[in-house]
Amino acid sequence: ILLISVILLFASCTSLRISKDNQDLEYLVSAINDNYPFLQVHLRRDGFDWNKYILGLNKNSVSCSNKIEIFSKYLYGLNGHVHFLTNDQFPYYYDLYQDNLAEYPELLPWCSILNDTKVKKAYNFDNNIQPTNQTFGFANSKDFIKTSETNYVYIKVPSFDDQLKISEGPKIVTYLQQNSNKNKTIIIDISGNTGGSTLFWEDYLVRPLINQKITITKIELFRGGQLSLPFIESRKINLLDINNFDQKIENIDDLKFYKYFSKTEGSIEPISSGIEYKKIIVIMNKYNFSASDAFLDFCKRSNFAILVLVGQNSSGDGIGFDPILVKLPNSNLVFRIPISAGLNYDGSINYEKGITPDVYIDESVNSLYYVLSRIDEF
Repeated sequence: ILLISVILLFASCTSLRISKDNQDLEYLVSAINDNYPFLQVHLRRDGFDWNKYILGLNKNSVSCSNKIEIFSKYLYGLNGHVHFLTNDQFPYYYDLYQDNLAEYPELLPWCSILNDTKVKKAYNFDNNIQPTNQTFGFANSKDFIKTSETNYVYIKVPSFDDQLKISEGPKIVTYLQQNSNKNKTIIIDISGNTGGSTLFWEDYLVRPLINQKITITKIELFRGGQLSLPFIESRKINLLDINNFDQKIENIDDLKFYKYFSKTEGSIEPISSGIEYKKIIVIMNKYNFSASDAFLDFCKRSNFAILVLVGQNSSGDGIGFDPILVKLPNSNLVFRIPISAGLNYDGSINYEKGITPDVYIDESVNSLYYVLSRIDEF
């Protein structure tokens, strides 16, 4: 009788666990369908139907040891901003938002989730443990290169990672100051740069090289799900009814997919750096994503100094703001998703088309050699 009771108790506990896991998965699916802005882009560009894909997944294969692994399968096929935080990554994101909260109070919704007691417990996180200096998904600081020749200054910036901003950013400005020359072209090479923090390029690439304030306007489309609203409100974004959309858009049918849109202005002020130069050339490629794509979008809209973009179309998703954090109700695991589809200057969806270079060259061609061989022609 005791053995039967134990078996029944175990079966009951297992059933309860599966039920809670299914609740988490249903919550995840609803979060994606209500807030994620690119499902129709994946269908059109990649031929990938996410909702059809997840129907084939086995919900009963979740165990305590592989929750993130199994749950992550439900995020397959979505863009590079969509992922669960792992135990290794959690301290990185915690410090990233917490360290910037005082200066940017609009980050409070992100910090609130990461500070949640149940979330910290799920990730075995201790505030007193110092995070490792890992740059998750971003290049290492040793890949920064700075060289100067008679007619140009070359800066290779392989990452805009926030942890590298303080150590590497000032070195870039100092090097440009040391090689300031109104007859030299500045070559900024961000090929392979997959993103990081927009503050990196704003503070250390743009502000030192402009002599007047530059203002650009961004257009974003939103699904408008409930989970996204606190993050939108914290950014003080004014949501407008999509029925009143009066901007240029490449695919008019896309408007059926969204509930709101926004028009926001952003400005970057110059700093007195004393850097002189002839013109700027930016080397880009298909790996530019997120914050590095945002830099290219800024260059395209603002005609930042006198510049030319050389390379291949970027991977996009740089027009918008940080992906929101979603906490699952039972496991308290956290995943990230973008919530806005930014529009390029030509009305196309940024994540679908990326930023188009002024001079397209095949990826098999060495971009730097190409630029140096034609530097006076640009």
